[in-house]
Amino acid sequence: MIEYDLISYLASDATLDMLLGIVGDDKKIYPSLPTTEPVLPYILYYYGTGDETDELIDEDRIQLTVRAATKQAATDIRNRLKFLLDRQDEIKNTTFKSAAYYIYYCKFSAGDGFYEPVTEIWNEVLFFLVKYRKK
Repeated sequence: MIEYDLISYLASDATLDMLLGIVGDDKKIYPSLPTTEPVLPYILYYYGTGDETDELIDEDRIQLTVRAATKQAATDIRNRLKFLLDRQDEIKNTTFKSAAYYIYYCKFSAGDGFYEPVTEIWNEVLFFLVKYRKK
């Protein structure tokens, strides 16, 4: 699934590692419902399949939710995610590649930020569209 290629790509970025405070093997990128509350900051992802545009080409949506203790940390991680994934004009030059899929584009489609006063956590939610086909 292209979802795994995309998450592997994010997990391989040294700048994102630094922003997330990576120590050890835990890349701090988790499916939408982790079993325990991870240490801040971290990223939750949800991958939703979209409608097939034709028999060969798919367009899916990925939701990334950044959770951090400060607004600045959440914003910095959000900006890095946008830099890494919002590449529809440069897709041939991007390092987001897949051995199993041809990637036509990955583009930012929507996002918003909010603060949870009860948990004191800042959130940035980003949605990206990925258009691809199997090789």
